[in-house]
Amino acid sequence: MEAASLPLIPSGPRVLAGSKARRAAKRAARLMADAERFERAAVRLESQVEPDCWQVRHLRRSAADLRRLAHEEAASLSSAAA
Repeated sequence: MEAASLPLIPSGPRVLAGSKARRAAKRAARLMADAERFERAAVRLESQVEPDCWQVRHLRRSAADLRRLAHEEAASLSSAAA
């Protein structure tokens, strides 16, 4: 139990950069997964109500925003690696 409370001490700056890159990659993947989930929800809702209702538009807009954020996160990850 006590071992879990010990802080992670990086052995060097490269270790810290690696963990930041992993976090950024996970965040980008999570954003893309959320975008796909929103898109699926929009398709389901669209089949139950009229296709141009505000809820469907909102879900699609949110999905597009999440995709944009995921691409920005991936771009910053690749630019940091270069």
